[in-house]
Amino acid sequence: MKTCIQRLILFASLLLVPFLSSAQSNMEDVVYLKNGSIIRGIIIEQVPNVSLKLKTNDGNLFVFRIEEVEKITKEQTAAKPRERSAEQASAPSLGDGDIKKKGYSMIAEICPAIGIDDMDGKTSIGIQVINGYQLNPHLNIGAGLGLHKHFGGNTYAPIFLDLRIAFMPKRVSPFLDLAGGWALGLVDEKESGVYFNPSFGVRFFVSRNTALQMSLGYRYQETSVTYQGWDPYGYYNIKEETDNLNAITLKFGVNL
Repeated sequence: MKTCIQRLILFASLLLVPFLSSAQSNMEDVVYLKNGSIIRGIIIEQVPNVSLKLKTNDGNLFVFRIEEVEKITKEQTAAKPRERSAEQASAPSLGDGDIKKKGYSMIAEICPAIGIDDMDGKTSIGIQVINGYQLNPHLNIGAGLGLHKHFGGNTYAPIFLDLRIAFMPKRVSPFLDLAGGWALGLVDEKESGVYFNPSFGVRFFVSRNTALQMSLGYRYQETSVTYQGWDPYGYYNIKEETDNLNAITLKFGVNL
């Protein structure tokens, strides 16, 4: 009887071995980093209180300083889509302190507009480039040149100074843009006039030196209009008056 029981125990143990081995093979080391990254694999080397080396299932090797590690656990093998590549694990997140603070800048913008006042309902589209210098995280100053097509009218080339003030030295910040100068009429130079385009928008850094931005503004632009014809007294008159091409503007741009 005793012999039969021993044989049953041995037989049951042999049956359990594959399941135990399978359970162990489905376990892996999981390293949680303080920057939010989660790396899965097998720890192949560890220096107490100094560092550890981990190998992922796809063969990548990672070495982490112990101060980078939040915790280490043993978990079931995760699905492949949840594993992170070496580039993803090593790439730091962009913080407020990592954005560009000083240096040359180039801003390129697309500028659709809807006319108001004398230009009520008429539209225009333009592009402009501003070359300048970022003096600090808040202030950028530059000189701009644009090309604006007024549908049903002249085409203009605004030449202007541009001052941009970011309210916060952060990755995402509202800003004020003050642009003013002279809009040169390309079809008829007589239609040239004063140009001023203040706007308010939001700037969003997508990398240390590159920011996307969008702003809503008001364009004040003067132009010269010539009126000619016969008056009631039989005289032919030619008269020039100052008109405006005012509009609401919406600018989309990238700051490099």
